[in-house]
Amino acid sequence: MIIKLIDNSRKNGKNGTATGAVNYVLSSKDWKGEKRECEPRVLEGNPQLTKDIDMLVKNNEQKCISGVIAFAKNEKLTDEQKRELIKDFEKTFLGNMRGRVNCLYVEHKEEDGEHIHFIINKIDLKTNRSYNPFSPGKITKELRECFTAIQNNKYGFNQVIADPMKTILSNGEKKAKLYSDYKNKFASLYDKVNIDKACKDLVRKGVVKDKEGLVKFLQEDMGYKLYNNRNNIVILKDNAKIVLKGGIYQSGSLSYKEIKDGFDKWKQEQGNKIDIDSRLEKLNKLVNLRDEYNSDRYKARPSKPVVFKNLPKQGKAQNELGTAQSSRTTLPPTQAGKTAQTASYEDKPNHAQPTSNSNNKAGGGSTGSSGGSGGGSSNGGGASGSNVSRSAIETAKGKLANATTWEERMRAQYELSKAERDYEFACASAIAEENKRLLAEQEQKRIEELNKEIKL
Repeated sequence: MIIKLIDNSRKNGKNGTATGAVNYVLSSKDWKGEKRECEPRVLEGNPQLTKDIDMLVKNNEQKCISGVIAFAKNEKLTDEQKRELIKDFEKTFLGNMRGRVNCLYVEHKEEDGEHIHFIINKIDLKTNRSYNPFSPGKITKELRECFTAIQNNKYGFNQVIADPMKTILSNGEKKAKLYSDYKNKFASLYDKVNIDKACKDLVRKGVVKDKEGLVKFLQEDMGYKLYNNRNNIVILKDNAKIVLKGGIYQSGSLSYKEIKDGFDKWKQEQGNKIDIDSRLEKLNKLVNLRDEYNSDRYKARPSKPVVFKNLPKQGKAQNELGTAQSSRTTLPPTQAGKTAQTASYEDKPNHAQPTSNSNNKAGGGSTGSSGGSGGGSSNGGGASGSNVSRSAIETAKGKLANATTWEERMRAQYELSKAERDYEFACASAIAEENKRLLAEQEQKRIEELNKEIKL
């Protein structure tokens, strides 16, 4: 499951209104103009009211937020679960503005999977001031990531990980594609997009099996003059250079099928182990930041902390983290057969973080088994293990940011995932030890009080 926003602005050839968005999501024809196999179904909200609110919104460029909660082909929810998902969605992205903003949710059943379209009028109905629950920026991006990760874990869906076959576009090219008439205004980019689509289509159909075959096809069958570099392919066409970078255009020893199959397997096995509590804590911090802004601008009342029903128990997540810590040897497909470079922590006394070393955990448990003194020793063990920094995570993030090839990105993503998992496991271990210490103190106190009563 993933959340995608749809650009329905005039820059993208749309009219930017809720009326236009509603007409599309309720249409019996899809975006290709073909008749839908299943008619759209309204899950929540009033389509006519959503249209009528258009006249209240002053923003002439984009009067609503339009997006979709998309599910993979094998991801299914009951009607009750869909309603629960919508409630969780509004708790997260509307926060203390719930009840003051109009939303519409429409279900589509397509060949590639089900999805729920959402249309949100960009206005606070209480103050008539403009309101955008998906304002651009880091907070909204991280909020989407947290929400998606938690919901995927909740319903047993695969986590979202970047596709290694994706072609890289520069920021300028991304902006140029926003123009509806970029075919004429940016002819070289239009050629690049079409060549990229054709190449990927050949890869999907199995006609081209690796980069060597792709280069041969472009040179011999298409007659292009090109430079075959390690990280890209440069095509010379009409006195212009078309640079195809990333994904299938990078060199490697594996075939395209081996890369895709290996990555899918790695993603399924390793991408689903997350610490729900830490994600939920981060999500609430982000929601609180947005709520504070809403309280100041719209005089909205503070909302309660976000709580999702039917989440997997944290104990299970800890067990999964422990299993991953002890038995994880799987590498991304491009690194098969290579030795994993284990991310390590550096001791820094100014960073009070728990350790992931299982010996420290065991030590804390053994010293904490005898009365009050045991509780004190356990606490001390946790303190000694807490002098571990998050340098491994920061190092991995730096590698990911500086990666230039998809092999380097996948390797860095693996190291980052492992470092974060090690850190999360360490935190969980420290919490468990602290709870054990508190229980030991409580038990000792109870025994002392019982002894006093016996003496009396």
